[in-house]
Amino acid sequence: MKNATRWAAVAALALIAAGAFEPLYFRIYRLDTPAFRAMMATRQYRMAPGLQRFYGDVRAWTKPGERIAIWPTFPKWDEGYEYIYARAFYILSSREVLDVVRAPQNFSRADVIAAWHAAPEVPGFAIVQRSADGTLLRRVR
Repeated sequence: MKNATRWAAVAALALIAAGAFEPLYFRIYRLDTPAFRAMMATRQYRMAPGLQRFYGDVRAWTKPGERIAIWPTFPKWDEGYEYIYARAFYILSSREVLDVVRAPQNFSRADVIAAWHAAPEVPGFAIVQRSADGTLLRRVR
C-alpha cells in the first residue's frame, strides 16, 4: 500500500507539472523583441482605438506641469472612464492628470481638457487643437 501511495503521489505531481507547463517559457527566448515590445505597448489600449495616439498628441500639445482634466467620454467611473483615465498617466507623465467624474471640482483646477472622441463646449475653455481622435481645450484667460 505504501508503494501504491508513493506512485499515486508521483503521478499526481507529474500531472500537475504537465498541466502547469507554459510553452511561452521556452518560446520567449525566440521572440522578435522589437515586434513583441510594440505589441505589448499597444495591448493595453486595445479596448479604446485611437486613445494612445490621442494621448500622444495631448503630450505634444501640452507642457510639463500643466493640469489636464480627462473629459468624461464615459460618464461613469466603472463604465469606461476609469479605463481611459488610468491610461493617461504613463503617456502624460510630468503633467497632472485630473479625474472629473469622481471630483467634478477638478474642472476649476484644470489648465486644459483632453476630450477623446469629443468636442465639448465648456464655459471658460476654448478648443485649441483637434485630431482625428479628439480635441484639446485650453482655459481662456
